[in-house]
Amino acid sequence: MKTIHFICRRKRDGQGGLEGVSRVSGEQDTYTSEAWKVNISDMQQLVGGQIYLHQARAEASHFGGTVLEVYQVSSKDGAQASRVGFRFKAKREARGVAWQGRQDPQAWTSGVVSLKDEGE
Repeated sequence: MKTIHFICRRKRDGQGGLEGVSRVSGEQDTYTSEAWKVNISDMQQLVGGQIYLHQARAEASHFGGTVLEVYQVSSKDGAQASRVGFRFKAKREARGVAWQGRQDPQAWTSGVVSLKDEGE
């Protein structure tokens, strides 16, 4: 199974939501997380895999789920580079998962991590 971890902090508006995370209207337990500066072609392999959102690499994930779709997002600041969004089904099992992947101090994403499925 493919997974990815991101540092995704809480909004500073005091409402308790996460930066760049929105509930999808009309779809139960479905959310989007955008606009990540990652390569969309590399991210396509995550469909069916897991996304984990963390406050920090040293903390367990506080939200996440199964990736349903990976899509391109136009940059809001007019820059040429586009960004990537993920539509995912929130899963309780995606909470409390330790960071896996890149560990360097500047890492805000783990990159795509391949995990063996149970029974393989």
